Amino acid sequence: MPADLEKIMARIKEKRQAFQEYRFEPLENDALKTFFDLAQEYETLDNFYRISVGVIKEFFDLDSRLYLVSRDGTLQLVCDTLQGIYPDQPAAPEHIRLDTQSYFIGGSWVAPIKGNMILVDRLPFYTKDQPIGMLEVFPEEKLPERRRFFLEKYTNRVGYNLHNKIIAWQNIQHIRFI
Repeated sequence: MPADLEKIMARIKEKRQAFQEYRFEPLENDALKTFFDLAQEYETLDNFYRISVGVIKEFFDLDSRLYLVSRDGTLQLVCDTLQGIYPDQPAAPEHIRLDTQSYFIGGSWVAPIKGNMILVDRLPFYTKDQPIGMLEVFPEEKLPERRRFFLEKYTNRVGYNLHNKIIAWQNIQHIRFI
């Protein structure tokens, strides 16, 4: 086997083992597959936001709110399962803060949305060591540790995909400008 492929194969084996250790339930695996399929199927950011919160609602009957860091560095509500898209993107309530760790507050669990660190310099806002947003999930009483573990992994996938979609959108805007 070529050395370059061998290196990738070793990483694939590590990932396979990690997923076996995660022991996701079939429902959780289905939620991830649905998220990935729909994230590819729908191209707009608004639909991506809807998918991000909608999968949590459909598969786990949990409500959620998606907050993103704006160009000026403030955290703004972009979508939730109660209203959908927020065109005016209001500022996050004071109790929702940008943090690198998940936390409980006001009956909710809030997790950081981390972007693709390789592409961090391509975002219109500074995020070198900070998340690109936060995902609030509630009610807290329906979030045992096992479900929170899954949602942390899910949130990582949301962040990576969102980061790539934002950059793709920026590239399209740049091409249109040229």
